[in-house]
Formats: sequence, C-alpha cells, structure tokens
Amino acid sequence: MNNPYIKSIPVNLFSGIFNTTVHFINGLNLISGVNGTGKTEVLKLLKTDQAIIESGDSGKTKVSELDVFPISPKRNTEKKAIDAITQEIRTHNKSTKTFEDAIRNLQIKDSGFENYPTFGELFVLAYEKVMTDSGGTGYKTAVEKIQEDFNSVLKKVFLEYKIVAEWIQTNSQKAGHLKLQIQKYSLDPIDHEYLSTGEREVLALLFSIYTAKDNQDIYLIDEPEVHLNWNLEKGFFEFLDWFCNEFKKQVVAVTHSRVVFSPKFYEKTQFFVWKNKHIISQKEVAEEQKKAISGETVEIIYLTKSTKPIVFVEDQTQKLFIDRIFEGQAEVSVCGNKGVVRAMFTRMGDGENLYFLRDGDNEEPEFSKENFIHLQKYCIENYLFATIQVLSQSLKKSEDDIKGKILSCLKNINIDRNRRVFKELAVKSDASNFPFEVIDYFDVSDKFISMFSSEYNVTKNDLIEGFINKAKELNRLNDIFGEITSKISFNDDSTT
Repeated sequence: MNNPYIKSIPVNLFSGIFNTTVHFINGLNLISGVNGTGKTEVLKLLKTDQAIIESGDSGKTKVSELDVFPISPKRNTEKKAIDAITQEIRTHNKSTKTFEDAIRNLQIKDSGFENYPTFGELFVLAYEKVMTDSGGTGYKTAVEKIQEDFNSVLKKVFLEYKIVAEWIQTNSQKAGHLKLQIQKYSLDPIDHEYLSTGEREVLALLFSIYTAKDNQDIYLIDEPEVHLNWNLEKGFFEFLDWFCNEFKKQVVAVTHSRVVFSPKFYEKTQFFVWKNKHIISQKEVAEEQKKAISGETVEIIYLTKSTKPIVFVEDQTQKLFIDRIFEGQAEVSVCGNKGVVRAMFTRMGDGENLYFLRDGDNEEPEFSKENFIHLQKYCIENYLFATIQVLSQSLKKSEDDIKGKILSCLKNINIDRNRRVFKELAVKSDASNFPFEVIDYFDVSDKFISMFSSEYNVTKNDLIEGFINKAKELNRLNDIFGEITSKISFNDDSTT
C-alpha cells in the first residue's frame, strides 16, 4: 500500500492520566476499551496536525493536507420515499461533489451527529453522476449501472441482501421515476424506506463510505455499531476490512462491539485499559479486562437463562431504583451509559422479557417499542422531587421545609450555562411562587442531590430507599413510577 495514512499520535489527556503515543497500521484499525478511557478523544486528535503520517506516494506531510472523513453514526437515517429524495436533490442542486465538499467540515461529536446522506439519496446522486459524466447515457442505463455497482459492494458482506432498482419511464420521453427496493432472503422486495432503522443506518453508512472512496484518504468512525443488531454489526465490520484492502484506505474505528474478540479482528484492535491509575494502549488484554470491555455480552448469556424480567439500565442509581421498586424480583444489568443501553436494545430489543431503561435527558424518545423505557423526566432521581408530599413524609419534614431546601440548593449550586435559567428563577422566587414542576427538566443527579441529601444528613441511597418505601406505604408506587411499573411485567411465579 502506498496510500497516505496516520502512523501515530502523541496523546496527553486527563491531566496526564493518558500520556503515551498511540500507533496505527495502514488499513483497518479498531480501538476498544471501557467507557472513560479516552477513545473518542483520541479519534478527535487524529483529525489534527498532531498526528504523524506516512505520506506514501502523496508527498503530503500533514493531516490537514489529507482528505479525512469523520463519522459519528448516531441514528442518522431518514424514512423518506425515493420520489421525495429525487425532488429534494434536484431542487437544491445536490451532487456527489456537494457531498464530498461537505465532508471537509465534518467533526467527530460526543453527542448528536453530523449529517451524511441516506442510502436512497446516495443511490440517486450516484446515477445522476453517471448521467452527467456520460453526457448521453439514459436514466435506465444509469440506474442499471449503479444497481450493479452497489450490489457488488453489498454482496461482499450481506449475501442475503440485494438492491432491486428500476427506472419507470412515463409517456413523456424525458419523464420517469426511480423504483428503489431491497430484497432479503429471496422474499418479495420492499421499498427501501420500509427497512428497519438499523438496516437504513448500515446502508447509509456503508455507501457514504463507498461513495467517497475516490476523494478520501482516511476514515474516522465513532461507534459504527450503534443501532445495529449483531448480524448487521458483524457484516459492517467485514465491509470495513474489505474496503481497506480493496481501495488502499485507512479506517480508524472506535467500538464497543464484541467483534474485536473474533480472531480476524483481534489482531487489528488495540485496547485502552486502566493500569496503575493510568490509561495505556495495548494489543493484548487479560481475561478480566475482556470481561470489563464486553461485560454486557457475558452477562447476557447468564441473564437470558433467568425467568425474571431483565432490565438493562445506565448506572448503579437506576439499578437501585429498579431493585427497590420491584423488591429484587427483576434482574438488573448495568450498562454504563445510555449509548450502551441503546446498543443493547438494537441487539436484543425483540427478546422476551427484556427491558431497556434510560434517563430522559430532555431528549426526544428514540424508540417507540414498549420495552424501551425513555423516562419523561430528565433523570430517574427527578421522581424524588416531583412528588414533594411523599418526599416530605419519608424525611419527616414539612412540605414547606422541603421546598425551601430545594430552592436553597438551586440558588447555591454552581451550574453550567444550560441550567443557569433554573438558578436565576430560584433566585427571583420563593417557595410560594416557584414553579416546582420545572425541576423535571433539571439534572438533579449530580451535585444537586448530594447537596440536598446533606441538608438532611442522609446519603443519596438512603434518600432513594426511604422515598420508595414511603411511596409503597402510601400505595403511590404506580402513581409515581407508572411509566416504569406499567411496562415491566412479571410471570405469575415472579410477581412482587
């Protein structure tokens, strides 16, 4: 391979806790590790001139001289019919060139995503380019050419999928429209927009990478497995490996996928792990580190044998709530963050007796299935402060006293600009006119609940347990936690 690629990057993150040089190979590179080991931060650094490159035949010496495609695939799919896609492309004069130009401004993001085209849009852009480049090829020929090209890529990793595209000519010689479908398992083809979220995502991601191949040197991808079930996930990593070899490209992907432990990909993976209170990068990992990295997969094997409801949660606090609400009658698996909860849902969301819980975070629900519980409040701790009557009885304090302490904490807490409005509102109010319902949208999970607990000389866990016990005593458990208790069901032999 004589293509340019990143050889290494000096890293100094988290006040020296992660201080080393990370090395890369020419081709597919995977970075794995537990949360909080700086994987995404390193990915961001690779788009800067701090990275050391091997110029190959290009003669370029800096990353800024290369073409780098950074991708944060966070549910970046639209469900849009092909006619609407075609109209939008023509109205806004979109082309493969405008897509390639937009890549230069993309960045790796911790949250949210940078837009890249959907599969349908990429297909239309591709055959429009054939029309432009040829100067005389008709739509029917152009569509057939792109169908053949795209299918040659698709079959490399998804043998059971086939693109079925047809140009439908109308009476007018110049008029017509595209019919774009996907055939799976030799069944009747379906319109592309009726694929699942994971299928639409993987096709958009796969063909965004493929379409940009002629003008991009390096691809940086943050957690490509998000929203993919295991078959799609494994297939996509197979595609990345084939793509690097076929087109002489470098891909660096951060991942939580268990695919890193398969022999084919293990040799392409480096692991960011904690050692002696520092983060290091290493090629081999011990068994305990493997369990830490892929712990949820190991735990699934055990949990799926249980006859109890299994609830995947973000953290230990959510686990405490579920344990106390259901008196230990539900199995609870701590995933570490909402991203892992989402990933687990995409892998196992159709499983029987499995539930997935995440905080609201003032975000719109991502999935509509009943077993994915996206809380309406900012976080699960907000339930304590949304029902002041129960909280006051559990602490044996008056409601006025509780309200006063809430306002005091809001006035004295140091918060970022996104929550400043809550503090300013508290400063300008008193217990008689403060709209306590707005607390639902305030993140009380960190400093706030610690301050509040200390006011009453109790721990956070004692505060939670006391509240839930009092809610049960007052027969208000379902009233307060209805969006949880109404969705998690029990067999007759495991009810509380």
